[in-house]
Amino acid sequence: MIVRWGALQMERLSNVICGIAFVVGLVLIDQLVKYWVLEALDTDQVVSLLPWLHLYRVWNSGVAFSLFASQDSTAVMLLLLITGGLLVALWGYCLQMLVYSKNLHRTMVLLLLCAGGFANWIDRVMYGAVLDYIYLHYSGWYWPTIFNLADVYISIGCVYYLYVACFHVEPAAVRVLSSKGAA
Repeated sequence: MIVRWGALQMERLSNVICGIAFVVGLVLIDQLVKYWVLEALDTDQVVSLLPWLHLYRVWNSGVAFSLFASQDSTAVMLLLLITGGLLVALWGYCLQMLVYSKNLHRTMVLLLLCAGGFANWIDRVMYGAVLDYIYLHYSGWYWPTIFNLADVYISIGCVYYLYVACFHVEPAAVRVLSSKGAA
């Protein structure tokens, strides 16, 4: 049986492939940077990159802002299962958006949230904690937490969502290939 795909099916497939490549690429960048930090820095070692930006290797066994860091192994395993399930559900919704949605902004928010979530979840599965290493301060002002690149993905996704919601940005069509010709 020969299946002939039309332009719409090819466009949807292209959207999914690009979305998957985007998330996998961001997760790989995050994991490569974390690998470098693990190899290059000792625990509690500080490396100054700029006067306001330091690398400082710490393990976060909790969630955002180290909440729940002192929980027992059963609670940690439950948290791991719940976050894994939520990530799979979010990823499924994201794939659906890539196939059927015409709203690029909402899709990009979901892709960024998935990339950050998966990257930190991989750490939690592999090490039992998330590796954080970015430490910001300026002139006596300190960012309240040390964070990592995956946290940046999540933060950018949230700020992007607020921008789109507050300023009523019109949905941009998700189009990798144009049905009127090559993009």
